[in-house]
Amino acid sequence: MTVATLQQQSIGNSIAPNHYKEWLESAVNREIIEANVRTIYDQLEVDKLLNRRTKKMWKRPTDLVPCWAVTGVDPLTDMPTSQGVQVKPNTAPLDEKGKPRKYLGAKDSDTTPLFLDTAKEGYWPSVLENISTPIIITEGAKKAGALLSHGYAGISIPGVSTCRKRGRLHQNLEIFMKVGRAVYLCFDNDILQKKPVQDALKGLGALLRFHGAVVMVIQLPAGNHKGVDDYIKAFGRDAFQLLVENALTIQEWLDEVKDEPSDEDEITLNSRLATYYQMVRKHWGEHIRYNTLKKRVELNGGELDEDEISLTMANVFDIDISLNHAQVIIRNLSRQDEYSPVCEYLDEVSAKFPEIDTTYLDDLAEKYFGTNDPIHSVYFKKFLIASVARARQPGCKVDSVFMLMSPEQGKYKSTFFSVLFGEDFFSDQLGTDIGNKDEKMKISQYWCLEWAEFEAIYRRKDVSALKNFITNREDTFRAPYARKDAKHPRPCVFVGTSNEKEILHDPTGDRRFWIVPVITDKIPLATVRADRDKIWATANALYKAGYQWWLLDSEELIRAEKNKEYQETSYWDEVIEAFWHESFCPKWMSTEAIAKRLGFETAAQMKPGDNNQLKQSMTRLGFQKKTNRGTDGLQRRGWEKLEDKSESFQSFSKNSQTPVTGVTTLPEESSSCYTPVTPPVTGVTTTEANHASVTPVTPPVTEVYQPEALSQATVTPVTGVSDKTSKFSQGNNLVGLQSSDEAIASGVEVKESDCWYTPPELVKLVQTVLGGITLDPCADDGKHIEACQHFTAADDGLSQSWSGRVYMNPPYSHPAKWISKLQSEYECGNVTEAIALVPASTDTQWLHPLLSSQLVCFWRGRIKFLDVNYQPKNPARQSHCFIYWGNRPEKFREVFAAHGAFNKDASPKPDDSIYDPQANADLLRECIGYQDWEMIKELTEDWPQNFKKSVFALLTPEEQQSIWSLKPVEQPQYDDAAVPLIQEKAIFWSLKLAKKVEIFNIVDETKSSGVYIVGEARYPVTVDFDDLRCCEESPRCALGKGDTVLILTGKKTGELAGVRRIGEDRMIYLSTIVSGKLKPLAKPYFAHQLHKKE
Repeated sequence: MTVATLQQQSIGNSIAPNHYKEWLESAVNREIIEANVRTIYDQLEVDKLLNRRTKKMWKRPTDLVPCWAVTGVDPLTDMPTSQGVQVKPNTAPLDEKGKPRKYLGAKDSDTTPLFLDTAKEGYWPSVLENISTPIIITEGAKKAGALLSHGYAGISIPGVSTCRKRGRLHQNLEIFMKVGRAVYLCFDNDILQKKPVQDALKGLGALLRFHGAVVMVIQLPAGNHKGVDDYIKAFGRDAFQLLVENALTIQEWLDEVKDEPSDEDEITLNSRLATYYQMVRKHWGEHIRYNTLKKRVELNGGELDEDEISLTMANVFDIDISLNHAQVIIRNLSRQDEYSPVCEYLDEVSAKFPEIDTTYLDDLAEKYFGTNDPIHSVYFKKFLIASVARARQPGCKVDSVFMLMSPEQGKYKSTFFSVLFGEDFFSDQLGTDIGNKDEKMKISQYWCLEWAEFEAIYRRKDVSALKNFITNREDTFRAPYARKDAKHPRPCVFVGTSNEKEILHDPTGDRRFWIVPVITDKIPLATVRADRDKIWATANALYKAGYQWWLLDSEELIRAEKNKEYQETSYWDEVIEAFWHESFCPKWMSTEAIAKRLGFETAAQMKPGDNNQLKQSMTRLGFQKKTNRGTDGLQRRGWEKLEDKSESFQSFSKNSQTPVTGVTTLPEESSSCYTPVTPPVTGVTTTEANHASVTPVTPPVTEVYQPEALSQATVTPVTGVSDKTSKFSQGNNLVGLQSSDEAIASGVEVKESDCWYTPPELVKLVQTVLGGITLDPCADDGKHIEACQHFTAADDGLSQSWSGRVYMNPPYSHPAKWISKLQSEYECGNVTEAIALVPASTDTQWLHPLLSSQLVCFWRGRIKFLDVNYQPKNPARQSHCFIYWGNRPEKFREVFAAHGAFNKDASPKPDDSIYDPQANADLLRECIGYQDWEMIKELTEDWPQNFKKSVFALLTPEEQQSIWSLKPVEQPQYDDAAVPLIQEKAIFWSLKLAKKVEIFNIVDETKSSGVYIVGEARYPVTVDFDDLRCCEESPRCALGKGDTVLILTGKKTGELAGVRRIGEDRMIYLSTIVSGKLKPLAKPYFAHQLHKKE
């Protein structure tokens, strides 16, 4: 072939003639050359291809060009990839030892196999599918090209000892290693005679056989034709086929290999240990490494058994060496080449995706779990980055647990983590004995550990100990073969899975848990597996860019609110909350009063477990311990209601992204209110006269909360507050996000997820009803709703006077204040007609009274609000309703009838004469005189909450206490003498709850049961065994003195014993026969822990 012909063929593929000729002379056909090889003249392009980019890249000399470069394809997709790239410069550079390097690979991916493009569509996927197709593994791109050109499936690896780091094959090789596939190893005839190569080939063969492959070794004859390409070029395909047919099994080849004496100078050292060290270093030094994750020494990619290392050295080196000396040598050598398999994996995927889009992680929570809540996306993204941080900085601060929750099983929650992290790096066997040495070692050997069924572990473990365990950054223990304890920084993250929604039962420690619900039917594991490399490449890029992997303060507030959904609730929560509401939401409640409401005669009767349960309930309900001094001078224990900080976590209007800072005052017509008993009354109020100043008034302390006459306090005028808005307290400022203009000015990012503007089709319905909108008091900065007047956040709508026809879409976090403002302005006659769009939270204090007083339309379906650019968002995650005020309810019903359901027919405003506080207070006093609870219940059950508060404010504390004392308590119905036979689904009487309960769970270790209260909402409650009594439905123990029983629990499980007596404590006392004599057992048993033998 002439030079002109070569030039003509190479121009179209950018291959220099000399490079084209070099490949042709290696027995590679033109199709493969043109599909894979190109000549590069630009040094920067070579540096980028080899991943040698630095800030000073432009200063680098042109030492690698011109060169030829070959890239391949992804074997799964047949798509081009730079993985396994091989470059051969015309002038070979020198390595650190001064030896020429003919071939170069990409940095951080130089151990990746190369799959050449065969120019046949779907070639490698078809080889992967058909296990009858043999594979030949060789070293070098040209050799693989020669094999492919002659009908063999040839794969190139960078070297005999490569492609099997971390004790496993490279993933692109591993997928081809199926049971029964023939794999041939074909390397140059000169290197197979070298001892290190033989050892490396042995290790590679062992891994291939581990996956089920039949491993053969092709022996190229000695001579000048060293490589398979040279051999095929010289002798042809038929001659090479004979070598294939005569190939030896890996074991046969190993048996034939003989150790030959070294031709190098012998080591002459006086120390025998030093001599052995130099001998081992010479042969194993480049192949022995220390795996910092698995805490083990590895030789040729496989684990080196330290227990048998002296025997291994005796067989390999023909030396007698003690186990201690052998371990010292291999530890020293391996520590010179430490590596983390996780970091190597992260480096590999980063090289695979060098220009990754870092927004790739933003929507994965919705893609995998089916949730479109932005905070869930934040959780998952930051969890992934935290995982990278722990791998690269073991012991860095990561004190969160990412959790997947779904009531249904079979959604692959645990399998998801195994696929995401990889089976070698993941364990779902994290136990409950967190102080145990084995558990600590397990933590130091995995990248991710799972607590399966986390709710059971959370209940069983001491919560403070669990919190400390999660927060710890290192664990102290003595590793195998170590002589003393050492600190081991944690390389792992923790995850949890649960099939129960009520996961958390410690309201003070839930900040550590990031909980994501799995809404999709099943997590798409195949998609996760395909995305895995790209996920970790993105997380690694974000980590290197300095992305924060812990939650921001604003995100922490959202997390705190979200975690309330997963708090474990108890029956006491319900009782206490109802008591608080019945008492008109006081700021302080005495422990004594709460204990009596829970069924105890006094607080002193409460056991430590009861006090702990009370503490948890009060904390969940937003209270903290607070001691107050009564009028008698005595200190009384109690609980103070905390300010609800959650109101500020997401303060945005759905038709305005900006927050509202409101000023409110107490009702001027009300002569009293409920206040905390110790703190002075410092709220500022206004009167029509607008004069005077505030004087703190400290009310007397009693266990019932006295109304405080506001007329005793003098007042100070409040500038800019209309007397028509005097129903709102000046002290309750609404705190939230900045307006968009303010945020831009201050550099704060305004998130699109915080903006929920009313869509135009809904505004049109409102305009049809109202005939035009006079005022939008919660307007966005763009004022997109057509109205005569707008109040934005800067205008502070709560402090303004409203009038005319109002449409309002208030902030999510403050609907109560805005609804009260609207109600007040309407009752004053300032607002003539109004419509409000609010969440359909029918269980809230602010909406519930409106369901009986106003006409409400519950919108059918989920509303698509607008974002900051006035574009439709995803449908809202909760239902909404429209509330109407005005004298034309029929018009509201007519317009909205096609879009939702109504709560009732339009009802007239109630007659004020019916709601006379003083008259009804007098009626209550008569009921007290009659000692008739039913009369009180009938009188008060339909009262609105605000009216009830004003009536009770007219009663003295003694009269209030008299009312509550009349409320009947359920009488106990149980047999105190019977011995209960505790079993699941059985019904018993609980002394603590004073209710019938049904058992759903039995925990012998803690002598307690999980129960539901019969006939009420199924909230789980834990009670002790000795708290249960038999009622008419209860199963009873049938054992008697002298009966023979089989012990079912404890250390004596399976032993026979006799019933000695049944104690007054309903426990069964036993005796066993020892040496022919009866021996009493000290430990008594419950009936369900024994089985009667007939």
